[in-house]
Amino acid sequence: MNFKIDKSFHGLTVEDFFNFYHVGKKYLSLLNKEGVFINDKRVKLDYLINKGDILSFNIKENKAKDIYKGEIKILYEDEDILIVYKDPFMLVHPDGEKRDTLSSRVNYYYPHAKHIHRIDYETSGMVLYGKHFLATCFLNHLMETHKIYKQYILLCHNPFNKLKGEINFKIARDRHENKQRVSKAGKDAKSIYEVIQNGKISRVSVQIIGGRRHQIRVHMAAINHPIVGDKLYGFGDGDRLMLHFSKISFIHPRTLKLFTFHSEPNF
Repeated sequence: MNFKIDKSFHGLTVEDFFNFYHVGKKYLSLLNKEGVFINDKRVKLDYLINKGDILSFNIKENKAKDIYKGEIKILYEDEDILIVYKDPFMLVHPDGEKRDTLSSRVNYYYPHAKHIHRIDYETSGMVLYGKHFLATCFLNHLMETHKIYKQYILLCHNPFNKLKGEINFKIARDRHENKQRVSKAGKDAKSIYEVIQNGKISRVSVQIIGGRRHQIRVHMAAINHPIVGDKLYGFGDGDRLMLHFSKISFIHPRTLKLFTFHSEPNF
């Protein structure tokens, strides 16, 4: 794995470089053991790096245990990240019972790739993967600090009076059913919506801050706009949940510039 050092890391140490990517002690220990190289010369973690240097390393990452040979649809790929399309009615990762999941399929071809986020079983759209530990550590930190922009497109019931708005209801687990609910004792959740087409069936874009389980579904149902096809929180009409993860934006781990990708729904 090679990285060309840009001006933002000039004069910093090798360890500072890895700390910027939020690499944990486990990986730092492996790097120290197996070697980090600057311009093909092995260096220690306290070595000062310069703009234009080529930093390289090669550590043995654990391969995924759950793999399944199946088709995957790659929407975007470079040497650091992978964006894969998920059909509705597929889990992102194994749940202890179902072996055929998106991640087990991805890991058949990319044994070190790790998903950065999840989308619901019934939801279609993109799933982002880090292809190696450095990208995964960096993207996980962006995810944890709410620095990844996530936008969904959905169809929901009933016309809107307000064409733009924020939904800030807290969300908690329903103790009586296998679902979520709005609760003052729940965890913070914010959904920002904008109506694209208003009507008996409305087309809406929603940006989520954070990402609680079933957040958009719970929030839309709470304002009397349940998503079409939602059997848990709506009327259960239609063959599928009309919810699609359509846009993602984040700082790319290699270029350190804003990266945006779109995936249009088929509804």
